[in-house]
Amino acid sequence: MGCASSSEIAPDDASDRRDAGGSSPSSSAARTARWVTASESHTRGALDVERLGEHVYEGERSAMRASFRAALERYPDASDASAVSASRLARAHPEARGNPLAEQIFAGFSARRDGRLRERDWIAACVVLAPSGSYANKARAGFHAYDVDGDGVVNDEDLRTTLRKTLGGGVSERQVDRLVDQLKTRFDENGDGVLEEHEFRDLLTKEDVKERFTMQLY
Repeated sequence: MGCASSSEIAPDDASDRRDAGGSSPSSSAARTARWVTASESHTRGALDVERLGEHVYEGERSAMRASFRAALERYPDASDASAVSASRLARAHPEARGNPLAEQIFAGFSARRDGRLRERDWIAACVVLAPSGSYANKARAGFHAYDVDGDGVVNDEDLRTTLRKTLGGGVSERQVDRLVDQLKTRFDENGDGVLEEHEFRDLLTKEDVKERFTMQLY
């Protein structure tokens, strides 16, 4: 994340303390329900249509299907011959090289949230991650990538897991915890202790989108 560079991390001060009690408000029972507005519903529908690839030319869709068949041969899932393994894809695909979030990004396109991409998932990844993919859908891909446990929100542990990958071993756990608190303070609009999709969008920078959520897969 652009806002999570190592130069912006607060010093590892021994006097730093996390919120008293260490309680976590991330359980579904503790979260306040948020009504979805008509405009948000329309936006979600438009994003879903884009992911289906219905707006692309048939020649492009054919190229996406062909690339899926090739991916099945190169990055097959060990237990499902009809699916591409997100972990193998992240390790070996040239477009994923140097991207610490590649596996989480690819796994986020799995409709079954099992780390496997079927043809429909692959087409969605091709459309969204392409240079022509919309910022809104790339932001959604980022949200799904950060939502490691798949519970529909980005909670403290999701942020810790992702930050450890993006920042590497040069930061302490205390620094990671402090950065998590800073991100929540800045982007958690309703104060429920987690980031929902609409809150998460503002967290990604243009550099994030260009460097991590843009890949030519077909």
